[in-house]
Amino acid sequence: MGAPGTNGRNGKALDATLADDSGQVAEDAAKETATGTKKAAKKVGKAVTPDTTSATCKDGTKYEGKTRKGACSGHKGVKTWDKA
Repeated sequence: MGAPGTNGRNGKALDATLADDSGQVAEDAAKETATGTKKAAKKVGKAVTPDTTSATCKDGTKYEGKTRKGACSGHKGVKTWDKA
């Protein structure tokens, strides 16, 4: 049998073992919360985001697409983003 305050097998204090376990539990819970939050945000984003976005380019042409990425490339960039 080990010394008082140890688990009797490898001399580790019980408090340290419990602290390690509770730290892992907290870490796992945080990951689950983050995953759930990301999924919920994605659903909300899809619900309120218009299907297309539009812009006026610096050379006067119009852009319309699903994302802002690459908008007005080859047209001197975006002058203004149009409201949906």
